[in-house]
Amino acid sequence: MIINIIDPTCNDHTGHCYGYDEAITKAASANTWQFTLWLGRKAKQLSFTNKKVNVKAHFCYKIRKLQLYWVYRKLVRDQAAIFVPTATSIDILLLSYLLARHTYTRKIVLHFHQFNKKPRKIAWLKKVAKVHSEKLVVITTTDRLAKQWAELGFQQVENIPCPVATVAKIVETPTSKPITFLYAGAARAGKGFLQVVNWLQQLAQQTSWQPMVHIQSSATHSGKYDDISQGALKTLRQLDYPNLTQEEHSLTPQEYELQFQRAICLLLYDKHSYHDKFSGICLDALLLGAPVITVQGTWMGDMIERFDAGLALSELTADNIWQATQKVYVDYDYYRQQAIIASGVLRDEHDAKHTVVALARYFDLR
Repeated sequence: MIINIIDPTCNDHTGHCYGYDEAITKAASANTWQFTLWLGRKAKQLSFTNKKVNVKAHFCYKIRKLQLYWVYRKLVRDQAAIFVPTATSIDILLLSYLLARHTYTRKIVLHFHQFNKKPRKIAWLKKVAKVHSEKLVVITTTDRLAKQWAELGFQQVENIPCPVATVAKIVETPTSKPITFLYAGAARAGKGFLQVVNWLQQLAQQTSWQPMVHIQSSATHSGKYDDISQGALKTLRQLDYPNLTQEEHSLTPQEYELQFQRAICLLLYDKHSYHDKFSGICLDALLLGAPVITVQGTWMGDMIERFDAGLALSELTADNIWQATQKVYVDYDYYRQQAIIASGVLRDEHDAKHTVVALARYFDLR
């Protein structure tokens, strides 16, 4: 049995796409399944633990949607098993078009990490659900997201915690290593990059408290910055703050994980955009024992309040952020211990075996 995993933006080890694909295929190593991974054009050198993985470095970023159509057309015609780990509305658009024109006897499993709330798109998705919900299985990363897809009329909706590849063990770093505030991942407006830069400006304007700060400000998959983040990045480069380190390039998995040692992770994300979204960075932080400062009404806020592993703010005002950073900094040892407790629970909840079991069920595998 060959399972085709479609992940066009996975080009290298950076980001969470590779970690997801590695986690799934590794968890299925003991099975007889084989995997064909349809990845980005630059993924030729990627290696996977499971030796029954065949990598097709196929997608060029600028024309990936057109390429997706032809890949899906081939797979649907061949009655191949299809799993999309980071699905979007484009995948549903193309697959629903093809399902209306070809007889396909399998189920297609789509893992959604977000939901587009535009009224026109919602109306269209309801129409798709009426016709194709028997074939289209929707897996989500949060309960809020699962509820929204079910309300559209999709009959096969299941929330499964997002799988992660094996992360480094929590390291007991010496207390002589300074506590560092960390912004990890790509510099994006929706991920609170501007709020972090504004907070840094506050720090630079006074001298009574100047903690270490590390900013990872790499670009998105497309290699570009949004306008807000580009302006914030310009401000950051001109900022005179003595305890700031910055990394504008993508990191290896090992370099990425090292950032979380004795760190407090700043996830000042937009509440509206992340109301129902999962955050891989938040999960990474907790798995690695790093406290988090974030916003309520999100998956991140739910996790932080569940384990008391940092602070979830009602609103991301400058005053709230300032007070929260000082409190978690002062009480770092307590919040770190709570994050370590969270790590033990979340490692099991996000084990890729749960997704593998679901795939076996939907693809009718034994």
